[in-house]
Amino acid sequence: MFNWQKNGHGPTHVFDKPHFDLHFFILDFSARNQIRTGSCNLVINCDDDATAKKPVPAPYAPAGWGLPGAAGRMGNHIIDPNAAPAKGRAFTQAFAYGTWNGHISFWEPVVNRDWVVSEKPGVACRPIPQTPQVELTGYYPEKMCTRYGTGGEMTFTFENFVKRTAPTGANAPVWSSKTTSGQTAAYQH
Repeated sequence: MFNWQKNGHGPTHVFDKPHFDLHFFILDFSARNQIRTGSCNLVINCDDDATAKKPVPAPYAPAGWGLPGAAGRMGNHIIDPNAAPAKGRAFTQAFAYGTWNGHISFWEPVVNRDWVVSEKPGVACRPIPQTPQVELTGYYPEKMCTRYGTGGEMTFTFENFVKRTAPTGANAPVWSSKTTSGQTAAYQH
């Protein structure tokens, strides 16, 4: 999911500049769309806010991460509280993990538009902090890159994919959503 945030969003002095949010979900599309908008946190239904913020158990979560909040159709967003821009340093590009119901559900590069246009980085890469372990065996990116082309085009990529293996006994997420008939559908990934 690609979002253009013309005026940025909260928290203040963190992501309140014009920026691009790029969400790469492993949460099933149908289940994700059941996360309701509402008046809590960053526009999420108050009951869904509690589900979004259910902690991801160690060792599948990045240690010490928290902020900035949950949103409808997405889930919770967590960032490294010691990284820029959370510590008041310049916001160029950042990385957030998304969570839903105690599982990592998306990866999100966040890129400041004004930085890209003013600095015009040929290529600017940063490492993606890895969780100690993963719940799902698969290929995971180790870095994210922003490129500004000679024609003014911007490219955002994940790179250096490595295979990570879930430990024996890991409980892979089962995504559930209500169907139009009111039945519960489960999505095993």
